[in-house]
Order: sequence, then structure tokens, then C-alpha cells
Amino acid sequence: MFIHNRKIRGSRMGNRIWSVLVSIELKDGIRDPEGETIAQDLFHRSGRAFVKGVRVGKLLRMEVKARSGEDAVEMVRRACEELRLYNPAVHTCRVWVEV
Repeated sequence: MFIHNRKIRGSRMGNRIWSVLVSIELKDGIRDPEGETIAQDLFHRSGRAFVKGVRVGKLLRMEVKARSGEDAVEMVRRACEELRLYNPAVHTCRVWVEV
């Protein structure tokens, strides 16, 4: 989990709006057929052999009202786990405040 503190928008009430990012990717060692297809069919077949591999993931950007960046990250991390936005057996999930 990465935390970068920065106020995005403030209010006089003590809570602020934080831009929180969530990255969900397959763990290392888990085959990524979508990434393999992109690498082979798009890059290699078009002569761009400098691309040696592609991994596909999801990036979620959320606007979160919280007292601090740490609170915003913890709230989103907990929600991702409880709502099962990712499978911890095969995915990594990183949550951080956008700087």
C-alpha cells in the first residue's frame, strides 16, 4: 500500500476530498492471456519487438471524503476487500492517494 499525502480540495469542516487510486493486477507468476495477446498481436506483429511483455490490470480513481490521506486509503482498501473487487489469491491490490 502506498500513501502520499496531499490535500486535493479542502473544506472548513475538517474533512477533505482525496483522489484515491486503486490498482488491481495479476500477481507475478499468474499467466496473463490478455497481456500476452496485446504483446504478440499488437506490438510484435507491427514490428515493435522492443516490447518484451505486457501485463493488464485495472485502475480505479475515486473521490473520497476523509480527514486524512491515510484515512482515505484505509477506507478504500477496506471497501475493496469487503466488496471483493479483487481476488487476493491471484491479484495484488495497491491503494494510494494521488499526488
